Amino acid sequence: MGNRCCTRYAPCRKYDLCFSGEHENWEFDNVGLMPSQHASINDPVITDSERKFH
Repeated sequence: MGNRCCTRYAPCRKYDLCFSGEHENWEFDNVGLMPSQHASINDPVITDSERKFH
């Protein structure tokens, strides 16, 4: 196994909240610490009628 990991979180709507979707790339060193992490976050569009606060 290598020292890199990639995860994907799918966007969803739950409890009237909107969660972003994202991809993350993690890299670990020899002692298990994470010296680098890269994320690509995609926020879904929220229409004016869906906004809780104006």
